[in-house]
Amino acid sequence: QSDLVAAAPGGVVAQGLVRKLGVTCRESYWAMPETLSGLPVAEAGYGEGPAQLWRAKGCDHCNGRGFLGRAAVFEILEIDERTRDLIRPDVGADLIQDAARKAGMTSMLIDGLAKCRAGVTTIEELGRAVTSD
Repeated sequence: QSDLVAAAPGGVVAQGLVRKLGVTCRESYWAMPETLSGLPVAEAGYGEGPAQLWRAKGCDHCNGRGFLGRAAVFEILEIDERTRDLIRPDVGADLIQDAARKAGMTSMLIDGLAKCRAGVTTIEELGRAVTSD
């Protein structure tokens, strides 16, 4: 399997799906920093202090669910020479992931947090869709 990844010409894309908030009824709220502790919020564009997040409310347009449609959260691994050299059976996935992040890879969690910040989805929905970073 690692041979297939190493042979990939440009990169690998992973995708998760989150439910999109209904734009006509979503409501914002302020979450305290403790709510987001342990999450890489600075990498997703959050500042220090309370963070504006969004929650589902529900209306006639979304049939009272608060969500309408889906949005993708992405992780894109560009396979450069350094990464290609690491993709071998004797190298663990954690080492490859660390090298990819240092090279600028954005994880699904970071992409999802940015979408939470923009009001596309909720932090709870992101937690459901992206179980680990």
